[in-house]
Amino acid sequence: MRTYTLVGVAAALFTLVSKYGFTNVLDSGRVVLDPSRVPAQLASGIGFIGGGVIFMRRNVVRGLTTAASVWLTAALGMACGAGLLALAVATTLGHFIIMFVFPRLLRFVPHARRTTTTLAVSYIEGQGILRLILVTCTRLRFAIDHVRVERDGIRGGPSQAGGVSLT
Repeated sequence: MRTYTLVGVAAALFTLVSKYGFTNVLDSGRVVLDPSRVPAQLASGIGFIGGGVIFMRRNVVRGLTTAASVWLTAALGMACGAGLLALAVATTLGHFIIMFVFPRLLRFVPHARRTTTTLAVSYIEGQGILRLILVTCTRLRFAIDHVRVERDGIRGGPSQAGGVSLT
């Protein structure tokens, strides 16, 4: 939530700076140079730098909010440089609200709960059926927390028929 909000605020700030921050380069309604080129280059350049703080480890992405904060900081610097100090101060206050108040507000948003189900399967051993079941469940994005194998209703007993409980 914070990442999306930061990116949206930064994009809005870049747009406002592009539109209102360079009135000194306009000559009687005629553009002497294109002021929108500066924010465009800054946004893409800082986006590249912000990408350097994004890491993925064990299928978890880290650093997205930090990258969005870097992008917003660049937009704030640009607003200050363009003389839009009131806009920069208001956006800075918004940044602090996003970073410190949002986590407290998100506690009240209901989250999807993970449900647990036990699946009992009977199969003939030695044919790779258990492996096929586990691979198929994983492909379908089921998380398997526990596998218990029983043979003829007895854990670990020898038999031709096997059973497995997946949780």
